[in-house]
Amino acid sequence: MEGYKRYALVVWALPEGVDHVDDVPRDSVALSNYMQCGGSTQAMTVEVRVTQEDGSYEHYVVARKPVADPDAWTTITYNNTPLQVHPEEVFTGEQAAPVFRAYIEDGVIPPRELLRTLDI
Repeated sequence: MEGYKRYALVVWALPEGVDHVDDVPRDSVALSNYMQCGGSTQAMTVEVRVTQEDGSYEHYVVARKPVADPDAWTTITYNNTPLQVHPEEVFTGEQAAPVFRAYIEDGVIPPRELLRTLDI
């Protein structure tokens, strides 16, 4: 990938005993929890959705480090749609890889201070 082509990636944790996402029951909470990214390898956003015990969910955008200026915004584009994020919320592919690795291998999401709740 040359770094400028736009794309998205979504990963889910499969429930115990399930080998493929197509085999996950439609009512499984596993389908509600995921990590995704969109953009390019040069500028992407990373988001995570976490379902609570009561069935509600929180959807977060992830930052590389705590946001220094809550009034500072930048734009990245995915699927011809501009996305407004803080500069600290823009990842390269290389920066996003360890975030995805922690989620895929250990089920770990970034600490709360790196998560901004999205109202979606």
